[in-house]
Amino acid sequence: MFSSNLTPHKATGLGAWTKEQFVARFRASKEESVRAAPLAPGGFNSPMAWSAYAGMTDDDLGAIYEYLRTLPPVNNQVPRWLDYQPARKRSGVYDYETPWEGEE
Repeated sequence: MFSSNLTPHKATGLGAWTKEQFVARFRASKEESVRAAPLAPGGFNSPMAWSAYAGMTDDDLGAIYEYLRTLPPVNNQVPRWLDYQPARKRSGVYDYETPWEGEE
């Protein structure tokens, strides 16, 4: 699992999200039926604990959005899912380009 790019970068982060879209994403996870929905085979399960924040007020969620907008934009495309664990470079950055040992 990988954490999403939370910086306001337009292409790879949250830069294209409006405050309303940001708040609505959390609101969509408020209902118990959504939180208890089974994951379909091959489906993507977000590492984000959406429901843990779904009960926050719109003002509080808006404040988180506003704070994230103050971060410097970072062009960092994060993969949603990989079938292998990528190797880490000495710098600590994952190497997504080199196949894992035993893969072609």
